[in-house]
Amino acid sequence: MKKAIALILCLSTVFIFYGCGNKTKAIVSEDFSNISVEIPTVNEELEKNEYKSKDGSKSINYYNEDNSSQIDTIVNYDNKGNVKTYRFFTYDENGNNLSVRDFDADNNLVSAYAYDYNDEGVRQHIYYYNADGSLKYYEEDIYDSQGNLIAAPLIDAEGNTLASGERTTAAPTTEDNKDKAEKEDKSNKETTAKPSGKSAESTAKAS
Repeated sequence: MKKAIALILCLSTVFIFYGCGNKTKAIVSEDFSNISVEIPTVNEELEKNEYKSKDGSKSINYYNEDNSSQIDTIVNYDNKGNVKTYRFFTYDENGNNLSVRDFDADNNLVSAYAYDYNDEGVRQHIYYYNADGSLKYYEEDIYDSQGNLIAAPLIDAEGNTLASGERTTAAPTTEDNKDKAEKEDKSNKETTAKPSGKSAESTAKAS
């Protein structure tokens, strides 16, 4: 009888630690504990599209050599032709966005965030970084059995929960969540999909 009680207590402890604990705290992947502050070299030989604005400023999107639908780099210029900012993207072998890094014209890291995914390609975390490349805080994505995002608690680098991130209604399901990574920074309105020749021309004219 004592052995049975001890076994039940042991199993309960394991369940509480692994079953419940993972829903409030997540272990930050070592791959994302610190992000590189070194600015990569812009490969101007890559295929590109240029977007001009009425004020004379412009942006150039450079596309990945191996996947022309993925943006490798975005370079933003002021109306005098001077570089304002660089934005660099990285992807995994499945095409999921792994990181986005923004640098100023002096090659200083301004902001960065990164993502990781499970084996099915569903995003698990978003990591946000300070200008020195250290982790600021991260978001843990929690889904129900149907694949709906039901909570996204915000957790600091020490593992303290800053916000519960509970959703009152079910968020978009897994396929929609894959696209969310490209839309997090709402201040940047650059397209993340390569347009056709005609649409690129119309975009440039419209701006």
